[in-house]
Amino acid sequence: MATFPAVCVAATGTTATTGASSAAVALPNAADGNRARFVMVTAKATAYIKFGASGVTATANDILVGPGAPVVFAVKPFTHFAHLQETGATLVNVVPVEF
Repeated sequence: MATFPAVCVAATGTTATTGASSAAVALPNAADGNRARFVMVTAKATAYIKFGASGVTATANDILVGPGAPVVFAVKPFTHFAHLQETGATLVNVVPVEF
């Protein structure tokens, strides 16, 4: 059986509501106030996301996150994430985590 390291959530995340057009939101900082190295992304329904700079745009060819399936991403070089609904508006929650 595979084992996974536990994550520590020590900082406040951000929640964005997706729409029919891509929108970019700043990534939350880590607990020490610096840029987060890792974030956990969870969505209430399927949505597309993409990490990048302030002008980042998500498309239907980017990362598809699903409901109830948190995913951890390494995001140190990025400042923002873009989000886009798949079939309807949903909430995408992005929280900085540490291992």
